[in-house]
Amino acid sequence: MLLATLRALPLTFTLLHPAQAPSRPQPTIPALTDRLITAESNRDSSAVADTLLQLTDLLATADLLTLRPAIAPIVIAASSPNPETRSLAMLALTTLTNRSSPDHQPTGDALSLIEPFLPSITQHLQDPSLSVRQVTVLVLGGFAPHPTPDVTSPLLTELASPDAPTTIGPGIVQALLTLGLDTNPDLPPAILHFLHRHDLPPNQLTHLLAAIANAPTHSQTLDTALLTFLRPPNSPAVRTALVTALPRLLLTQPEIESTRAQLTRLTATPQADPTLKRQAAAILPCWHTPRMTTPCPALPYRYRMMPPPTAPVRAPRYQSPSLH
Repeated sequence: MLLATLRALPLTFTLLHPAQAPSRPQPTIPALTDRLITAESNRDSSAVADTLLQLTDLLATADLLTLRPAIAPIVIAASSPNPETRSLAMLALTTLTNRSSPDHQPTGDALSLIEPFLPSITQHLQDPSLSVRQVTVLVLGGFAPHPTPDVTSPLLTELASPDAPTTIGPGIVQALLTLGLDTNPDLPPAILHFLHRHDLPPNQLTHLLAAIANAPTHSQTLDTALLTFLRPPNSPAVRTALVTALPRLLLTQPEIESTRAQLTRLTATPQADPTLKRQAAAILPCWHTPRMTTPCPALPYRYRMMPPPTAPVRAPRYQSPSLH
């Protein structure tokens, strides 16, 4: 009955071979740049947002000559009264500051194109929208490894702002860890002061201790000053986070030996927090040198990388029959 009804319907279906289907031309950066300029002049926020999304997909691989005319319209879009548009514009700039080679190594080739716009970009560290402020930190964090003061000075200013601990302060610290921590003498004391702020949430402090331990570059001044978090009245969670970080810190050998002695006394203290004592006991057997690259404590056996077998693997004695 249903088949007869379908046959009676006056419908005609035309099937197109894939080769015959009309192809939609891919947008180019010059065309999208022109479209963005037009949308901005027409105050068409929907068109601006759509164009920014399409541009962002192309910015990571385009050549610098093609990129150059697109940057100014993107920066202009970041001043839109619409917070979503501002966020999309800053995300596009993040794509530019984090360009990488085919082997996923950062190139930094587009940074010189963005540097003239830094005064406009850094203003968004004080944007009314928290999401815009957070993405602005990501943009500036792409100027690694040794940026100019035009990048670091605004970040340090915002790190000292009253609301930094509960807004973008933790993100700024993580950005500064890649922005010349080993060469810029202004960064370690600013980070340390932020870590000691009484209004920094404890969970953020533990996350930042782990971030410092795993940072690509280290400051011996900062790492040594972190040892103060090992003592009370710091919470057991903060003290445990620091103990976990110790093998990755850049400390002198006398500092390592002195801290090991503290941990030994800690493990013998009956009143000490059990989790803290357990972590201290775990790293004592393996922590003897600074900036260890091997896991300490060692990973459980089931998580270790096993070497490939040296002999051919024999087929099992029994194999299930084929399903076919």
